[in-house]
Amino acid sequence: MIRKRIILMTQGLLLLVFLAVGSYILSMFYEYANTTFKENSIWRARYAQSLVLAQLPVNPTESQAEEIVHNLGAELNLDLALLRNMPAKSVQDIRKEDALQVSSKIVNDNTKGKNIVVELPLPNTFGLRTEVSMQPVEEEYSRMRTSIILFFLVLMLLGAFLVGKLVAKFTAPLEELSNAVEKMGQGDLALRLESKDNDEYGVIAYAFNNLSERLTDQILEVERERRKLELILDNMDNAVAIIKADGSIVDCNKHFSEVFGKKVVLSKSTLAEAVVSNGLTDFMRRCLAGDKPMEINFTTMLAGNKKVFQVFGAPLTEAFQSVPTSVLTVFHDITALQAIYEKQADFVSNASHELATPLTTIRGFSETLLDEETGKDGTLRDKFLHIILDECSRMQALIKDLLQMAKLDSVEYRQSIEIETFSVAGTLENVYEKLLPQAKKRDLHLHVQYLAEPVLISANKDWLQQILVNLTENALKYTPEDGDIELSYACDDRFAVFTVHNTGEGINEEENKKIFERFYRVEKARTRRAGGTGLGLSIVKFIVEMFGGTIRVVSKPGQGVSFIFTIPRANGETLLR
Repeated sequence: MIRKRIILMTQGLLLLVFLAVGSYILSMFYEYANTTFKENSIWRARYAQSLVLAQLPVNPTESQAEEIVHNLGAELNLDLALLRNMPAKSVQDIRKEDALQVSSKIVNDNTKGKNIVVELPLPNTFGLRTEVSMQPVEEEYSRMRTSIILFFLVLMLLGAFLVGKLVAKFTAPLEELSNAVEKMGQGDLALRLESKDNDEYGVIAYAFNNLSERLTDQILEVERERRKLELILDNMDNAVAIIKADGSIVDCNKHFSEVFGKKVVLSKSTLAEAVVSNGLTDFMRRCLAGDKPMEINFTTMLAGNKKVFQVFGAPLTEAFQSVPTSVLTVFHDITALQAIYEKQADFVSNASHELATPLTTIRGFSETLLDEETGKDGTLRDKFLHIILDECSRMQALIKDLLQMAKLDSVEYRQSIEIETFSVAGTLENVYEKLLPQAKKRDLHLHVQYLAEPVLISANKDWLQQILVNLTENALKYTPEDGDIELSYACDDRFAVFTVHNTGEGINEEENKKIFERFYRVEKARTRRAGGTGLGLSIVKFIVEMFGGTIRVVSKPGQGVSFIFTIPRANGETLLR
């Protein structure tokens, strides 16, 4: 607080002044006391010198001088001592010396403390030494210092008290204003200052109250607009978010969190965390760099489902900024429209191609049979009719698979499929009995390996059988004569793992990546001889993933092909996808 700072500064200044004044008084007193005591000690030494000179005989001996000095010291209560080997002087010369020319010095003694020592000459080579203790001076100085400290301490306490009162009086309006500003910053706009004076504080109080009223009106207006905008955004069927240049999400509507299925913490969550898409991040950068609205379509996976969005981005420039710092993004879900478009395009393209081939064959051989010469040849006529029959069967199988794919593409149909718990062994036995005649007809060996313990899975029995039939029929088509086809299964804690393996040529890595695509065939010439619609494996993959499993292909050229897929075991909840 400003009051504390002013009080501390004032007390600091008073302390410095008191220290300076006290130190000066003490130093002056100490210097005066030392000078006075030194002069007094010199005059006492001169007086003792005069007494010694009066009692000394002419040409005294050392013992005579020693005795006189000792007796005189006891009589005057002075510490006198006889000095020897001094410069020889006569009594007349000694009496002529000025007292101001006498030198003295201060000697520190461990036992006696500070002493003033004065040395004076005596006749012949003798001298007189006086030593006076300075203890009285030191004691008086100590008493004086204590008195001054106590005096200044009392003055300082009194000054601090008076300064505190004065500062409190003059800073009270400033503190009131400071507290009011702090509360305003915390959102209390109802606070008003009262001032009856027309001084500077009165002017500030009036300006503060006026500012509070204007801010209150503006904030209420902004809050009404914000609430209105919030209601509009939360009731939109589009996801809306404001995203900064660093990818952090500044704000978003409720639909944004619902669509992307994650709890968005504003200013902490990033675009990469909420929406996994490198293309969308690049779109944001381009939108900011170009400083103009842009649109993009992007695809992502949300809760295991493919989602397609049309994204509109408009750069936003904050106040007092010259370049945009964030992007207003609107996510319009076009998944359904995109799915319909893709399915229609794929169906028209692939179905047209697949139907065109047998129709062309049927048309060509039919026109040939209408020729009179060809129609008379019974052998050739039968051959052409068998070809036409084969192409009709192929068209029938193609139409059957197309209808099956259409059913599986329907969400309503998938939701109507019943999930049940059943044993794997029974389904494998049915597939074996159904396809064994075809295997024997082609001189192939069909085997099924069963586990010792029964394995229960959660799926639809008919659709599981369809998976195994499609994979086994595919193996029958591409396995060379006298080859082997083996159906087996294993299990872990969560899944039953099925394997359909056949010997033969195998497929390369490039074909392995595309084998589950609709209407894709391995080596078209070889596929034409073997038959097939190109939809069987796509149907298999769709059904496996619908039950929550996975499927993959393991193959190398010349080593046959293994189709391995998983189905959840009957020890947990299975949801159709």
